[in-house]
Amino acid sequence: MEKRGMSGDDRTVDMIPFMALAHLRGYFNNTNRVTHTQAHDVESLIYALVWVCVLYQAPGEICTDRTIYETNLKSWVSIETPQDVVDLCYIKLGQLQSKSVLGDFTPYFQPLRPFVEVIYDLFCSSINPTGDCEPLGHADIERILEAFLTVEEVPCGAKNAKQILEVWSACRTDLL
Repeated sequence: MEKRGMSGDDRTVDMIPFMALAHLRGYFNNTNRVTHTQAHDVESLIYALVWVCVLYQAPGEICTDRTIYETNLKSWVSIETPQDVVDLCYIKLGQLQSKSVLGDFTPYFQPLRPFVEVIYDLFCSSINPTGDCEPLGHADIERILEAFLTVEEVPCGAKNAKQILEVWSACRTDLL
C-alpha cells in the first residue's frame, strides 16, 4: 500500500481498506470523535470478507493470476493523500450499492456471492442520510444466518478442500 503523503502510524494507514466509512471520514478530518459501534465492526468484517474472496484463490493461497491492482479493490490500497481517503468513502459506498466487487470473487469463493449479496443489501439499507450505519436488528441477523446456510460447498480440488468441507459440514450441522 502506498503511504506517501499520509501521516499517522503505519497500523492505522494499513487498516484503511477495512475501516468503516464513518471512521474513514474521521481519519480524514483528523478527528477521533467517531463513536465506535457494533455496526462499524460488521462493516469492517464485510470488507475483510470481500478482501479474502477477491484476493485468495483458496484458503491460504493468494491469487497468482492477478494482482489487487487488477480488481475493484485497487482504490482500497491506492491511498496517497487525504483526498484519496475521502474518495475511498464514495468509492466504497458505490461498490456496496452496485455490488461491483462481487464480480471479482475468485472461482473458489463464488459460492459465497449470494451470502455476501444479502449482507451488502442489509448493510446498504442500514446507511442513514448522514452516511453512518444503523445497527442491524434481530430480523437482519436472522436473514444473514439464513443466507449463510444456503452457501454451497466449496469447489473440489483446492488445497485442503477435504478438511474445509469436514469443518463446514460440522458447523452447518451445529447451526441446524
